[in-house]
Amino acid sequence: MVGLGTRSTIERVEIGNSRPKVARASALPDGPSLLQLLGVPAGTDWCTGLSPEASKRRTFETLRQMLLRSSRRQPLIVAIENLHWIDKTSEDFLTLLVDSLAGVPILLLLTSRPGYRPPWIGKSYRCQLTLQPLTPQDSCSIVQAVLQMEQLPERLMQTILDKAAGNPFFLEELAWATIQHVGRGADVPLPDTIQAVLMARIDQLGALPGQLLQAAAVLGKEFPLQLLEAIWEGAGDLEPHLTELQRLELLHERPAFPEPVYTFKHVLGQEAAYASLPVGRRRALHERAARAMEALYGDRLEEHCGELAHHYLRSGNSTKALAYLQRAGQQALQRSANVEAVTHFSNGLELLKTLPDTLERDRQELEFQTRLGLALMASRGYAAPEVKQAYIRAQELCEHVGDTPQLFSVLRGLCIFCLARAEFQMGRALGEQLFSLAERTQNVAFSLEAHRTLGLTLLYVGEFGASRHHLEQGVALYDPQQHRAHALCYGNDPGIACLSYGGRALWFLGYPDQALQREYEGLALAESLSHSHSMAQALGILANIYQARRQIQPTHEWAEKTIEYATEQGIPYWSALAAILRGWALAAQDQIEAGIAEMRQGMKRYRATGATLAWSWFLSMLAEAHGQGRQAEEGLDCVAEALMVVESTGERYYEAEIHRLKGELLLMQGGAAAAAQAEACFRRALAVARCLGAKSHELRAGTSLARLWREQGRLGEALSLLTSIYDWFTEGFDTPDLQEARRLLAELSAES
Repeated sequence: MVGLGTRSTIERVEIGNSRPKVARASALPDGPSLLQLLGVPAGTDWCTGLSPEASKRRTFETLRQMLLRSSRRQPLIVAIENLHWIDKTSEDFLTLLVDSLAGVPILLLLTSRPGYRPPWIGKSYRCQLTLQPLTPQDSCSIVQAVLQMEQLPERLMQTILDKAAGNPFFLEELAWATIQHVGRGADVPLPDTIQAVLMARIDQLGALPGQLLQAAAVLGKEFPLQLLEAIWEGAGDLEPHLTELQRLELLHERPAFPEPVYTFKHVLGQEAAYASLPVGRRRALHERAARAMEALYGDRLEEHCGELAHHYLRSGNSTKALAYLQRAGQQALQRSANVEAVTHFSNGLELLKTLPDTLERDRQELEFQTRLGLALMASRGYAAPEVKQAYIRAQELCEHVGDTPQLFSVLRGLCIFCLARAEFQMGRALGEQLFSLAERTQNVAFSLEAHRTLGLTLLYVGEFGASRHHLEQGVALYDPQQHRAHALCYGNDPGIACLSYGGRALWFLGYPDQALQREYEGLALAESLSHSHSMAQALGILANIYQARRQIQPTHEWAEKTIEYATEQGIPYWSALAAILRGWALAAQDQIEAGIAEMRQGMKRYRATGATLAWSWFLSMLAEAHGQGRQAEEGLDCVAEALMVVESTGERYYEAEIHRLKGELLLMQGGAAAAAQAEACFRRALAVARCLGAKSHELRAGTSLARLWREQGRLGEALSLLTSIYDWFTEGFDTPDLQEARRLLAELSAES
């Protein structure tokens, strides 16, 4: 458990209140999930019906329950070293486990090098300890234990202590390097760095043990015996040489099923052995390793695509490396492991740069760039600069390659990028190109995506009727079985998007109940498909529709669910947007300062993704929160900024509400002049809402104006205006907006 450098970091999360013991979990709450994880097909038939995301969640939950249930019988210690090398999926599981540890008798003991920042850094039950260098006395004990002798020449011991400087691994390796010199009476030449010590030890090995150690280093820090045997170049049995390497504590055997696994004592030993290989032999061994894996694991190659890509990359076999990088990246997308997908596709693009400039190379780059764009959208946000770079390059390649099936996906990616950046004119033009391409090719799938994309664009510019038409056309064209793969081709599921955003359009048009029903239909579809990005979208827009309906508690609850899910899945766009909604809900519950702070933090995180879409809406919610706290000036500042956004971008879908909020904030200032200005704002809000066909915003504006007229004694005008608006509605009578309007109508009728 000791770190590599002179300083190391230990993470401790929750200690039980009795003596902990290291225990092995024996209860298997969900055996098939573990069998599938281990690659054992028997008993896992039911798993084939699950999506990759659902299977991942099931496996995570199984492992979590194993640990929690075992801890009920006796306290547990779970120890993991070298956390700084952890992969994203394993880190996701650890994060889930850490969230479950409060009050549980589990000690999670983690070591890492300084600089690693875990996701659970803010947990109150986390404790970080920095390991200091060993004392001279402890350092002497380590050296004596390795040398198995009580005394060492004082000068030699001091040299070892000075060079190691309290680093335990360095002490051990220096002691090993000293063994053959003890008793000679002469000064012992000791290297100055741990890498040099390791290289010296490797140089002292016999020819065959040295070759075996180098071959093992090509396979990585840990490897199965069967694979090492497959690439062994030496004559005869490798067992004696393997035994010698274990005796020298360069390798350790670890029991595993179905065959033993060997591991380097430390990754620095593996790196030193690897560095000692001549380039030519290194490449040959990587090629042998890859071909051996293809032969040994031919029936389950999909489990080893990442490793195969690594070996073929190092061997110089570009053709094979590109093929496996593409497969590994696609697998990562299917598992919603978007960070890993970005790595695989980026590695493929770097490799392509080294190849001759041919048409085939351009076709391959186009495939990698298109897939990279999807992975970047999910992992860094729709409007991240890297997304634009990927799709712009892909568009250039489409023009160079000629008519290609990727063109539609590329144009759609650029359209979504423009939309997220509130570049509506360009987004609309790209949407029209998508329609032209769909019509030219008579491709139903393209038509579905074109309806989805243009419907979304029209929603934000305030053309709610046209937006609803396109999104409902998308719902009509959507077939869950036929179009399920679209989530991988285009980043999220088109059926879920059309239902969810179609619900938003319905709310603006004055159908709050139908809107909510659409959102739940979208959520149900997302749950059946279990695609992470689509699920985050469905959750986020459900929270959104509750906010539009002014239902505070459901907004808070669904925003929290969105934050939890999107954070777990690494989807920053939706976690940030949901934080803004949760902040609004807090302010609406009279937690004004906390709500405003969370909204501003969420807006900052949202902007960090590169997105500016819906900024006028966020500012209107922030203005409303300031109004809730009677902070009129701050609220008016938000309104002024929101109107500037509307003017500069054409984002009109919340324009009416912004004018109404401005009027309400002006009224807080008091006086006849403020009342006159407020009336002008309400009239402006009413006119904009009617122009856009936004009945829900028309109702709010009409209610505000009628309330002002009532206070001015203009009861007849107020009653006539509000009655004409209220009587149009056929649903949503349990929502706060319609309830408020009904109460005001009753009061106006009684006073008239």
